[in-house]
Amino acid sequence: MNEHEPAPPASGPDNPYRPPESFRPEAQPSPGPADTLIADGRKVPGGNGASWLARGWDLFKEAPGMWILLTLIYFVMAVIIHLIPGGGIGFYLLSPILLAGLMLGCESLAHDDELEVGHLFAAFSRNAGSLLLVGLLYLVGLVAIFVFAALVFFLIAGGTSLASLMKVAELGDLPDLLSASGIVLSALLATLFLLALMIPLLMAYWFAPALVVFHKLEPLEAMKMSFIGCLKNWVALLLWGLLALVLGIIATLLLLIGWLVVWPMLVASIYASYRDIYRGDMERIGEVAVPV
Repeated sequence: MNEHEPAPPASGPDNPYRPPESFRPEAQPSPGPADTLIADGRKVPGGNGASWLARGWDLFKEAPGMWILLTLIYFVMAVIIHLIPGGGIGFYLLSPILLAGLMLGCESLAHDDELEVGHLFAAFSRNAGSLLLVGLLYLVGLVAIFVFAALVFFLIAGGTSLASLMKVAELGDLPDLLSASGIVLSALLATLFLLALMIPLLMAYWFAPALVVFHKLEPLEAMKMSFIGCLKNWVALLLWGLLALVLGIIATLLLLIGWLVVWPMLVASIYASYRDIYRGDMERIGEVAVPV
């Protein structure tokens, strides 16, 4: 070392040039979600659908008691709101806000912080208007799909088949029952149309609350990005759906008590899938902060 160069400052605790803890590089918080958004999402391996559920289980284990309490509050609220005239519509509008709040709770757990009851309502103060509009767009989409499916049913079935069905209901005649079999086929076709149109709508809604609350996207932009992300990862989402169906059956067989575990686990797995597709850092979920 050149004799004219000043000696480097000591690194001991008494060094006056030592930076405060909060400004040390290793103590800096990770970049915010808005800084890490992958536009339209990335394509991940199909097997990640199972990994999302595993990460969801990890997040549930971080605060099982609070998750169960939040689940009870959510379902009690849902029942009460549905008892109010027109409450079902209101709940559709509020659902994205509540779901976004739970995403914020998952984010807190992922950063080794606490999950609190307040997280369920936290999104009411963060882009609530945009989240409300997401719920409205989803509700309008549902109504349009059901109206279209009903039109398909009536166009295929025709007035004659409907008259035959009414006659069967009144008289129970076997010939009329056979002649009315076409209405059953019409109902099946209309149901297929309904399902075919529901899937794209669900894809547009799936990640929209998270994209709005974390990245402040406009509702239509968030729903478009959600649809594209789901389309890119349909294999992983299909695997997730099949596994979620199995878990749902098990939860139901446990006299619905199992839903107190399965429902929050599924919610947390949605957060994990969002992190995987739109931020590319799902593997960091649940990491324990290293002391500095």
